[in-house]
Amino acid sequence: MAPQTAPTSGKRDALVAAAKALAVKLKDSSYRLGGKSEAALDCSYFVCLALQQVFPEHTYLSSAAIASSSDFALTKVASPGDIIYFAAGPVPYQVKKGDNKEYPAHVGIVIDNSSWLGRQSSSVGVVMNSNAWWGSRAAVYYRYRKLDSAQARANGSNLRKYFA
Repeated sequence: MAPQTAPTSGKRDALVAAAKALAVKLKDSSYRLGGKSEAALDCSYFVCLALQQVFPEHTYLSSAAIASSSDFALTKVASPGDIIYFAAGPVPYQVKKGDNKEYPAHVGIVIDNSSWLGRQSSSVGVVMNSNAWWGSRAAVYYRYRKLDSAQARANGSNLRKYFA
């Protein structure tokens, strides 16, 4: 099911643009679970690199750590720049085929209401929400709190000039 999306802010747009640019730059990289280099990386490092383009102080967190970090807030309405999170466990698409393998947790960056971008084991790229394999997994969305606080500060300073 496609997420509902809310309006975007400048920081959100910058994060989506950073993720898209990284996807192009890293298209020939290798996948390595836990990898933290541009030559060999996993999904959480891809998200980290994108976030660091907009928020240089952001530090690396694994997929599971993103879901439990106070830096990220669970959100029901996904916006571009939010993090899509899939918990570790069997994938329903695979279970139907008799494969009950435990797949690792996974993260990506929402780019619009029909797709997200990430570093999957097979490639760096866009995944459509309608993809049978990924679409069968339960997804939740997390918002990097600094995206909202940056927008709130910008809105506050715009309001101050009218009420000063």
